[in-house]
This record gives sequence, C-alpha cells and structure tokens, in this order.
Amino acid sequence: RCQRTCDICNCRDDVNDCARLVTFCGNPMYQPVLQGGCQKTCNICNGRDSANNCGSVVSYFGDPTLQPVLRSRCPLSCGFC
Repeated sequence: RCQRTCDICNCRDDVNDCARLVTFCGNPMYQPVLQGGCQKTCNICNGRDSANNCGSVVSYFGDPTLQPVLRSRCPLSCGFC
C-alpha cells in the first residue's frame, strides 16, 4: 500500500525533521517521541475500525467506488491511517 506516499493518511507530522528521524521509527525507545511528532513519516496512526467485518472485505480495499465507505468504517484494516 502507498498510504504515506499517496497522502491518504489522516495523520500528520508536527515536527519538521521527521525525514531525518525515519530510521528511529521502529525503535520502541523512540516511539513516545515519534508518535507525538512524526506519525505520518513513521506510519503510526491511531485509526480504528468501526465495522466488525473489515477483515472479510480485504479484496475490496482498492475499489474506488467503495473507498469512501471503507475509509470511514475500516481505516485501520484498509491502510488508510
């Protein structure tokens, strides 16, 4: 998926030098800092699925006609957050 590069992610970076910090994204020691400032760069959004059947509609995630519904009901499973 391309949620970061396609800019369909709802989270954002609040720190200007997140690109420089990207190597620390997977380090648990830096998670609290990066979660507060570099959510988009580190792909650590806090989205949640509101529908309980998101796993069963995985084959529809790329369908542009269904994206508005999936984006609002299954953002985490669909990779929209």
